[in-house]
Amino acid sequence: PHNFLVEYGVRQENAKGRALASSYHVGVVWDRLIKFEYSKGFKTPSLFQLYARPYGDANLQAETAKNFSISIERQLNDQSYTSLTVFDTQFENLIQFLPAPISKYSNVAKTRTMGVESQTSANYFDGRLRLSLALGYQEPRDITAQRWLVRRPLRTASLKSSSDLTDDLNLGAEIVHTGQKLDFAGSGYLFVEDYTLINLFVNYRVSEATSVFARVDNVGNKNYETSYSYYNQGALYKFGAQLNF
Repeated sequence: PHNFLVEYGVRQENAKGRALASSYHVGVVWDRLIKFEYSKGFKTPSLFQLYARPYGDANLQAETAKNFSISIERQLNDQSYTSLTVFDTQFENLIQFLPAPISKYSNVAKTRTMGVESQTSANYFDGRLRLSLALGYQEPRDITAQRWLVRRPLRTASLKSSSDLTDDLNLGAEIVHTGQKLDFAGSGYLFVEDYTLINLFVNYRVSEATSVFARVDNVGNKNYETSYSYYNQGALYKFGAQLNF
C-alpha cells in the first residue's frame, strides 16, 4: 500500500577464529506517522579489551543485542515538529570494566534498558529563530546482578535556541541536563549526582569561503562530576575558523 514503507538490511562478519556473525534491521513506517523497528546486532571486543595488561581478558565473548522501538512522528505545521520513541534494548555478554578487586574487562551475562525519548522543534520568523527540546528517560538494568548499569544517566534533557541575526551572523544558547547515574567507587558502588550546564555559541560568515566561530561551555563555571572522581572544572572556551576551497 502507498501509506506503508518497509526497510531492511543484513550484515555478516567473518573474523578469523570466530564463528560467522550476522546482524539485521527491519523497519516499517505507516503513513509517515508511526515507525516500528527491530534490529539484532553484535560487537566484538577490542584488542585493548582482549590483551591489554593487566585489564584485558582474552576469553571475552562478543556482545549481542536486540532492540525494538516504536516511534510516533508528527509535523504539526510548517513551523513545528514533534516525535516520541519508546525502546527496549537487551544485551547478552555486554562488555564492561569491573572494579577492584577484579579490575578487568568482563562479560555481563544479561542487561535490559527500557526507556522513552521525545524531541520537539519549532521555527519562527521565517526560520530565523529555531527552538528544540529533547527529553529522555531510561532504566538501564544489569539483570544478572539486579542493579542499574553503571555510567548511564536515568534522565537527560536539552533545550537549544539558535537565531540568525543577519544572513551572516548566528548565535544561540543551550541548556543540557544529565541525570543521576550509578558508578564504581573503589570496591563498591555509589550514585554520581546530576548536573545542568549552560552553553553559548556564535558563528559568523566572513565570506563565501570563510567562517569563524566561538563557543563557551559551562557558562556558570560549575565543577561537576561526569563519572566518579572525574571532575570537569570551570568554563571551557573554544574559538575556530573554517575555510572552504
